[in-house]
Amino acid sequence: MKKTTKGSAASALARTRALWARPSAAAPLPVRRAPRDAHPLQLTDVVGHLTLTRGGEVMAWYVAAPVRWSFRSAQDCEALIAAHAARFADLRGRRVHLRVTHRPYGVAQWASDLHASSVGPLPGWEEYLREEQLKVARLPLATKVVYYGVTVGRLTGLGRAAGRLRRGGPAAHLAGLDAEVREVGRIMGGRAWAPPPRAPPRWIG
Repeated sequence: MKKTTKGSAASALARTRALWARPSAAAPLPVRRAPRDAHPLQLTDVVGHLTLTRGGEVMAWYVAAPVRWSFRSAQDCEALIAAHAARFADLRGRRVHLRVTHRPYGVAQWASDLHASSVGPLPGWEEYLREEQLKVARLPLATKVVYYGVTVGRLTGLGRAAGRLRRGGPAAHLAGLDAEVREVGRIMGGRAWAPPPRAPPRWIG
């Protein structure tokens, strides 16, 4: 077996450091540009729970009702998944935009509900609850909110232009989509979802 001298080991270490310090000759990774429709929600108008984009697309927005997942049986979980799949199947042919976001946990409401449900609190309870509320408020707690935006139709360029000029804006031109909005509302109100109509938050576009 060939011995490795102290000098040769130091030389090998120096060569290794030089390789790490040398700029890479490999070609840079190609920059993948986002497709043109990566951010299609350029909202121009909000009428109730309907939004109108710059391209004329009309979407109805719903917020999903919270559903408990923990401590459910496997059968219940599978039934819930199947119910969601059935709702998506009913929406075939329509574009569905899914928005998952978070909002700060309602600490003040939590403290208020806890105080209201406390029967015969002992002296010092309010001070204790105030301190606990401050502790909870410092925790990184958030509530997940899921929005569904479903395409219900499209306004033509003439209709959008007329809506800007006429009194009442685009609301008058959306009346022709009432039947489609009702149908989507029926689907979205089905089992496992039951989300109420909800206007999207201002920052969703």
